Formats: sequence, structure tokens, C-alpha cells
Amino acid sequence: MSDASRRLVGRGSIYMIGSAAPMLTGLLVTPLLTRSVDVSEYGSISVAIVVMQWSIALLGLGLPVAITRHALTESSGPDGARSIAVIASSLVLAAASAIAGLALLVDRIGGVGLPVSILLAFVAAGAGSGTAMAMAWALAEERSWFYVVLAVGLSLMGPAVGLVCVSLVDARGATAYFLGVVATNCVLLAAGMGRVASTGRVTFDLGAMRKALKVGLPMVPHLFATGSLNGIAVIVAGAVIGHAAGGRAQVAVYLGTVALVLTSAIGYAWLPVLAQVAPDARGEQLAETSKAVAWLAGLTAGGVATLSPWLLMLLVPPRYDIATMVPVTAIACMSAALAAVYLAHQQVVVISGRTTRLALISPASMLIGALVSWAAASVYGLVGVAVGLPVVYLLLWRLTRRLAREVSTLRWAERGASVAVVFATGVCLTAALLPTSGDFAVAMRASLAAVLVVLGLMRLRTIFTKAGTPSVAPGASS
Repeated sequence: MSDASRRLVGRGSIYMIGSAAPMLTGLLVTPLLTRSVDVSEYGSISVAIVVMQWSIALLGLGLPVAITRHALTESSGPDGARSIAVIASSLVLAAASAIAGLALLVDRIGGVGLPVSILLAFVAAGAGSGTAMAMAWALAEERSWFYVVLAVGLSLMGPAVGLVCVSLVDARGATAYFLGVVATNCVLLAAGMGRVASTGRVTFDLGAMRKALKVGLPMVPHLFATGSLNGIAVIVAGAVIGHAAGGRAQVAVYLGTVALVLTSAIGYAWLPVLAQVAPDARGEQLAETSKAVAWLAGLTAGGVATLSPWLLMLLVPPRYDIATMVPVTAIACMSAALAAVYLAHQQVVVISGRTTRLALISPASMLIGALVSWAAASVYGLVGVAVGLPVVYLLLWRLTRRLAREVSTLRWAERGASVAVVFATGVCLTAALLPTSGDFAVAMRASLAAVLVVLGLMRLRTIFTKAGTPSVAPGASS
């Protein structure tokens, strides 16, 4: 076991703290919010959240990925990345505010009846996208705790302040909620970019901006697609089954993607680790690190799927029909291990700089996944909504693998990671089929969860205790 897995999992564990913020939001904010507003109003908040998530992906122009890569691989390095981040974040917030203002004007003239919460979601997305650029700079500089503070602010503090606004105002729950989110995101943007700008001069370099956009723009459809998957589940559920089902789907899929979020957090640390590894050792390191991440992702996903009946009880009151939500969560959990292998291939594509075809691969995968969800929901009801999620990540794995082999000569063995994917899929399907109440359910689910915990601890012990040799390029810092 080399030092690459230790660095990746160790550094990624810090980023997990930031990624744990959405889970804390679910545990602390969502139960209070679902009890503060009725199911229909919570459905409206869910739709505005989807709009915000989509807008963040679109408004960012793919620059967060490009900023991290620029700092690690381009000649202007961190200085160029800093300038791109500060300038682009200001432009993005201005553009988002202009879009919201124009939409408001059209609504007032045409009487469209566009909810105010949707307009506020655009502004919140502009500030959030700019903050993501500050986080991208922090990733490249390995300023992990700076990243964590901003991530926690976006994921936890925004919803928490929104909840406070609902409690204090509550005239229109969705509007009050997003007023709090907008205010929080703007404060985070100002603090984040103030910190970035304080580390050196900010100059406008048209060539550097063009390079960043060349890498970043193809990532927009990619980021939009992967960031929209939860939203697709909400929309499909609402359209096929009913408005209230959208709220149930949002909570169930949210819980089912907890392991996926944590896997992505480790993935944030992947590019800096891979960039510092000697080129001729990258294949070996990807084989090793992808296996480690896939197993951790699969075991975590299996644990969430197994314990989902009780975790859902923490998130929503009984009127949400928890028994129908458990299989949704379990099926969504299958995505995490698939994503681990896909993310490994994605690092190869990003470090090559040849990201153009990701603009086709990701939306195509999302569209197929959405169609699968629609068809499955039409036949199987709420449980069918989640089916498209693992389908999307399976497609992303296979298509990104093919692209990586075309844009790079780097090759690595997938067997170890593939075994983890098969194991995780079996556990999640078992969790979907197990009963959700009664003594038998408690005994079976508790036993399976205990086995998964033991296996997880053994995997961590293997990563952090076996001796290894670093494979870092000469002169690269670790």
C-alpha cells in the first residue's frame, strides 16, 4: 500500500467534514423544516432548491474545475488561478442578479406568476458559484480547512438561516427560506474571495482566462448533469406520481446519496494527489486508490441503505409513508461505489485538459437515467424514481473510461474496484428487500450493519497501517 491512498483518504477525510454539512442539514434542519411547513410548501422549497443547484452548475462555467487544474499544471500556477477566481466570481454574481431582475420584470409585465423563491434561488446560485471558485483555489493549494469552512457555510449555514427566517417570517415559507440562503451565500462569497485576494496580486490575464474557459466550458453540461440527478428524481416523482411525492422523493434520494457525497469529497483530493505522482506511476496509483475509495464508498452506502428505516424516521414525520421511501434510499445508495470508479477515470480526463467530450457524455447519461426513472416510476411507483441514479453512474463509468483511454496513454487495473461495486450492489439490493419494521427487521438490519462496520474498519486499517513507498514526482511537495 503506497502513500497515495493514505494521502487521498486522509486529505479527503478533511473534505468529508465539509461534505458532512448536507447530512447535518438533513439531520438538524430538514426535520424542523418539514414540520414547520406543510408537504405542499416543502415541495415548493424542494423545486427552488433544484433550480439553485442547476443554476450553480450553469453559472460557474466549469471554472471551479479549471481553477484547480490551472493552479496545478499551468505556468502561471496559483497566481493565475487566484486572478481567475476573483474576477470570474464577481462576474457570475452580477450575471445571476441580472437574470433574477430580468425574470422579475418579465413576471410583472406578463403576469406569469413566477414564485419569488425561484428568483431568489438564482441570486443564491450566483453567490454559491463564486464561493465554489474560492473552494477550488483552496483545493489546489491544499488549504483544506479554508475549503471546509466555505463548504459548511454553503451546505449547513444557508439552510439553517433559511429555517430561522421561516420561523420568524413564515408569511410565505419558500420565500422566507431563500431570503436566508441568499444572505448567507453572499456573506460567504465576500469572505472567501477576500481571503483568496489577500494572498497576492489579482490581475486580468486574457490568455489564462481563455485557457480556463477552454477546460471549464465543456464541464458545464457535465456538472449540470451530475448535479441535477437529485432534482430529476424530484421532478419525475412529482410529474408521474404527484406533487407530494416530490417531497418524499427528495428526502429519500437525499439520504441515498449521502455515501455518494462523501465519495465525491474524497474525489476532491484526487487531482492534487495524482498531479504530484510521477507520470509513470499514475496507473499503479489509480488502481490502488480507486480500489480503496470504491470499497469505502460501497461499505458506507451499504450501511446507509441497511439503516435507512431509522434514518428516515429522523428526517421526516410518519405521514411521509416511510416504508415506501426505504427502497428508494437503498437503490440510490448503489450509486456511490459506481461513482468511485467513474471519478478515477475522470481525473485522467481532467489532468489531460481534453474535457470537451464530457459535455456530451454526462448529459446523455443523465437523459437516459431520467427516462429510465420515468419508465420505472410509471410501473413501480415511488421506488422506480431512484432506479435512474445508479444507471447514470454506470453509464458515466463506462463512457468516461472509454474517453480516458482515448485522451491519455495512462492505463490502470479496475478489478479491485469492480469487486467493490458488485459487493455494494448486492448489499443495497438486500437492504431494499428486507422488511422495515418488526423484530426480524431489527435483527437482520442490525446484524448486516455490524458486519459492514467491521469490514469498514478493517479496510481503513489496511490503508493507514501497511507500509508503503511514496511515488511522487521529483520536486513535488507532499
